[in-house]
Amino acid sequence: MTSRASQASVRRVVSVVALVLGVAAAMVFGTGAAGAAVDNTSSLVTPSGLRIEVQLSDTSFQFVPPLDRNPLSREWFHDGLAGYAVSGPGAETFTGVFTLGYQVGYPFSPTGTLSTNYTTPGGDTDQNLPGIQFKNLLPTAGYSFSVGYGPGIQTVDVAAAEVAGPAGTIAIQGVHGSISGVMGMISIRPFLTVTTPRGDSVTTYGKIWDH
Repeated sequence: MTSRASQASVRRVVSVVALVLGVAAAMVFGTGAAGAAVDNTSSLVTPSGLRIEVQLSDTSFQFVPPLDRNPLSREWFHDGLAGYAVSGPGAETFTGVFTLGYQVGYPFSPTGTLSTNYTTPGGDTDQNLPGIQFKNLLPTAGYSFSVGYGPGIQTVDVAAAEVAGPAGTIAIQGVHGSISGVMGMISIRPFLTVTTPRGDSVTTYGKIWDH
């Protein structure tokens, strides 16, 4: 991890970030990117007339037995596409913050603390293509947080970046995630949020995955 990326991570206060493995400069909404299966789409028209649309596609979670053999652990691999498109006055010069994350529901935590972890292949995660920029997307080891004994729902940011341009898509493949400190079935609901510099935001949620 470069010092520049570390400074950007602290500046944006991103708790958990997954490495983005692919970036495309355009996205076809409604029919999905390159024929992708659309999970969900939401849109917002700002007071200035700018229309922002966000979309999750081809989302897949593969749950596996936890490698630590701990009955309080859950482990999975996550694939999918997440993208946005902007139209209207000022679309070509659009800037904002792109956040991909999970809502995690759990029935009981015997420890009162949940620990999350994400691992991906290393590499340079700054991506710049014509019409779109995803800056300072960094892998990290995860973190722990106190939640009480449950039941409860926690929100975890998985990937975040500053973006520029009227449209863009990120693809994630084989992102490894795990959570420990839970008992019973957990539920994971992915989400994507795009926020403008003035604070306008739009969020779309994918389907719930149970394990």
